[in-house]
Amino acid sequence: MNSVTIEKASVPVVIYGNRRVITTECLSSYFGAPAVRLRQNYQRNAERFVEGKHFFKLTGTALKDFVSISEIPSKSSKARAMMLWTDRGVARHAKMLETDAAWELFEKLEDAYFSHQVEIPAPERTAYAGNASYSYGREQLDSLSDWGRRALPPTVQTEFFAVTKELERALIRGWTEMDEAILHMAVSMAMLKRWKMAH
Repeated sequence: MNSVTIEKASVPVVIYGNRRVITTECLSSYFGAPAVRLRQNYQRNAERFVEGKHFFKLTGTALKDFVSISEIPSKSSKARAMMLWTDRGVARHAKMLETDAAWELFEKLEDAYFSHQVEIPAPERTAYAGNASYSYGREQLDSLSDWGRRALPPTVQTEFFAVTKELERALIRGWTEMDEAILHMAVSMAMLKRWKMAH
C-alpha cells in the first residue's frame, strides 16, 4: 500500500470516489487520540457533518467491495461499517479535539496528503466524422457511464446515472424521430416524383 510520511508517521493513501480519504483508525493514530473519542465527537456533532462532503460511510456490499479492492488492514474487513473522512471532515475533527497540536497536524496532513488528489480523466470524445449514427452516440454514452462508475463517489453516482439514463432516452427518442423524418421525406419525394411525371 502506498503511504505518505508526515512527521515520521506513515499515513496510508486511501482513495475513494476519486479523492483521498482517511479512515478513523488512521486518523486516531495520526492525531494520537483514541478512535472511540473520534467516534464520540462525530456522534455528538453528527448534524455538523454532511455525507459526501465531510465523510463517506460504507456498509454492506459497498464496504466489502471497497475493502477487497483497497489495501486496508485486515481488521477493517471484519467491520460492519467504515467511515472515510475527507479533508473537510478531518478539519472538523481537529477543531473538536481543541488542541494546537491537532491543528498543526491537520495542516501538515492537508499539505502532504490531501493536496495530492487523484484525477481520473473524463472520457475523451472520439472524433466526429460527420456521419452521425446511433452506435456513435451509444459509444459516447457508454464511455461516460464507465467513467462515472470509476471516478464518482456513490453519493453522486445515483444522480449522475439518472442524468445518463435521460440522455439515453433522448438518444433513442432522437433516432426514432430522425427515422420518422427520413420516412416522411422519402414519402414526400416519391409523391413529388409522381406529381412531376403526371404534369
